Amino acid sequence: GGGNGGGNPTGSCGVPEGLAASAITTTSALLSWNSVPGALRYEVEVEDDENTVAYEFDAISMDTAIMVIGLMPGGQYQFKVKARCSGGNSDYSTWSFFSTPTGSPSPVTAPASTAAVVLQREAQELAFRLYPNPVRPNSEVILDFDLLAEPAAVHILLTDMQGRTLASRQLEGFEGGASVELPVGALPAGLYQVAVQSGRDVSSRRLLVSGQ
Repeated sequence: GGGNGGGNPTGSCGVPEGLAASAITTTSALLSWNSVPGALRYEVEVEDDENTVAYEFDAISMDTAIMVIGLMPGGQYQFKVKARCSGGNSDYSTWSFFSTPTGSPSPVTAPASTAAVVLQREAQELAFRLYPNPVRPNSEVILDFDLLAEPAAVHILLTDMQGRTLASRQLEGFEGGASVELPVGALPAGLYQVAVQSGRDVSSRRLLVSGQ
């Protein structure tokens, strides 16, 4: 759906619109919104809604979509987004609501991975870089982590853009300041997403698999 051009002074941000949740599983969802002209990145806030176990997720994304994991089956959730531009931040959008289906958590299968996003929480910055990106099939990518505030359990999840889990890796007592190798199997060329979760902090980034 088209925008309604101009009106904003240079450097200021419009409020993100078109919030949607897709690829919803019992424990994850792909949240997306329309891009805002001039936005450098987006701040996303997700919370539990009525009759749902407490959940809080704050992240900063350079993309107009982010994968959230660690949801409860049969839960009700809400999220909002604001844009950050060189001249300041927009207001938050209105809340958008979504719910997860009931049932067993989706099974985890196969291999691979992705790059850099910094989280809002100061206590633990789960920043990581990914290279090479794009990556060739049947090779590996390196996740290069900054130092974590303290050793922590870290969960790495590779999904396709429909939210299907292709690979996952659990690291216990991970101290950061280290690199993690993830093999990329015979994945078809295209866009994928890697999410890294530690406690309530989640960082995600897209990974491009090249054709050869």
